[in-house]
Amino acid sequence: MIGRKQFIKTTKEMIFCRMYGAKNKNALSSILKDKKIKSIYTKYSTRYQKDKIVEQLVARHFLTAKVYYERRLYLSTKLDYEEIPKAVAKYIQEKILIPGLKQIKSKS
Repeated sequence: MIGRKQFIKTTKEMIFCRMYGAKNKNALSSILKDKKIKSIYTKYSTRYQKDKIVEQLVARHFLTAKVYYERRLYLSTKLDYEEIPKAVAKYIQEKILIPGLKQIKSKS
């Protein structure tokens, strides 16, 4: 999911789609037609289990840092816990806040 990027913005649901080999929720629904996969999915689909798995990914160094912001999860394999909040704040400012202000000014 991350590739060459410093970090990604995602949701837990999307992480679990990828864990089961699906690109999106529609593909996941077709994969879950298999009873064995469906039983595993049902077992690990609770919020507690999802949180626990994400924490294990960090603890086992598959991910180096994670930050939650506005129902999104920002993950990184390159940045640490001190760097990722700064990078996410810069991303939000550049990609979300500044374009939003430009739209407001153009409408006035």
